[in-house]
Amino acid sequence: MWWRSRSKISLGIAQLITASLLISGGSGILVAYHFYPDHAFVSVVGLDTVIPFGRLIRGVHFWSSQFFFLLLLWHLWESIRSGAHLRRRLLYWSGLVLLLPAALMALFTGYVLREDQTGMAAGAIAEHLALSVPLIGGVVNALFFDLEHSGLIRVYSAHILIFFIILWGSLWYHLKRRRLESEDLLRALVLSLIPALILAAPLEMTSGALLIKGPWFFLGVQELLRYLPPLVAGVLYPAVPIGALLALPRAEKPSLLTLGLWLVSYFILTLVGELR
Repeated sequence: MWWRSRSKISLGIAQLITASLLISGGSGILVAYHFYPDHAFVSVVGLDTVIPFGRLIRGVHFWSSQFFFLLLLWHLWESIRSGAHLRRRLLYWSGLVLLLPAALMALFTGYVLREDQTGMAAGAIAEHLALSVPLIGGVVNALFFDLEHSGLIRVYSAHILIFFIILWGSLWYHLKRRRLESEDLLRALVLSLIPALILAAPLEMTSGALLIKGPWFFLGVQELLRYLPPLVAGVLYPAVPIGALLALPRAEKPSLLTLGLWLVSYFILTLVGELR
């Protein structure tokens, strides 16, 4: 197509994605050492205020996770622009696409685990959305949330499990082609350290606010929930871009049109939600 570049996918970006994920995992282990799911909020506050370098470690964990997700989006864009989705095996392309909802789930459960105002609100919404799914909603909720009966134990377990699934998918594909260099890890560490030194990882104390805004990637769904039923706004609508990406190798033009319209609509919803 006219917009498609003949340039190849940047191997540097692919390696930086894996390196960011490893930095996220390494810093996550340090965070987990001081984290107790039954006293999550107290654990996070203690990490920020009592544990030496705790605030910095949590910041590195937060920002490396954010960069992993953003770099994954860039990698997908590069793959589409260069036509890699047409050259790759369908299994490989599907695996790359499915890393996107997995990464979102990992980020989302991380927000819930803070147990601050945003985390508790996000968890309550997620549990409600899971239960709105016909037939399997109860199972999905029991596997990933179940906040009412299990507290944050299921969310914590899901957060760790999803990380290892993403790690396996990323390492299996990229490291069989090129060994991860120490320079890649250093770049990912510096990329995460710079914002961690300047900006603390989000944590909201109780403020009594009437409107609690969710994570930046969830604002569009939160806004759409004002107008549409939970199943449509929180399950079917977010599934549209994943379905379009999966269908891209076989139906390129309709999939790109669907994806473009969805991105425009989600940008508008996010902007409205942010300005509300």
